[in-house]
Amino acid sequence: MLFGRGQGPGSGGGRGAGRGSGRGSKNGGRGMGRGSGYGLGPGGNCVCPECGHKVPHQRGVPCYEMKCPNCGGQMVHEGLDVSGSPDRNNENMVNTPVIDENKCIGCGNCVVACPFKAIKIENGVAKIMSDKCRNCRKCVRVCPKSAIK
Repeated sequence: MLFGRGQGPGSGGGRGAGRGSGRGSKNGGRGMGRGSGYGLGPGGNCVCPECGHKVPHQRGVPCYEMKCPNCGGQMVHEGLDVSGSPDRNNENMVNTPVIDENKCIGCGNCVVACPFKAIKIENGVAKIMSDKCRNCRKCVRVCPKSAIK
């Protein structure tokens, strides 16, 4: 008996829908499967690579099946490489913005632009409070020195 492909007792001969060991059943042999879905697993956030809007990841719902409530774009899992590059250490990862303190002039444009009050100026340099940041990336667009990536 080949379990994992819906070939068990009472199966209808269908394949499991997930990665792992799906079992067939009375309802046509469709198994649910087990596994974490390509290593992303539950938790984290789904992020829109277009506008940066974040929503909490819902277990069992792949981020790519969700539409951004802000702009309608396709969501991706936070930290996912969206460049298509085989180099996993590139700058095309969807993450919280980072401020280059050497470029920042402390103008405060980012503080004004942030709708979540996640940025403050300390010692003449902008600081992002990651616990408040929702990755809208409005700060990136208004920085005159391109200090926020």
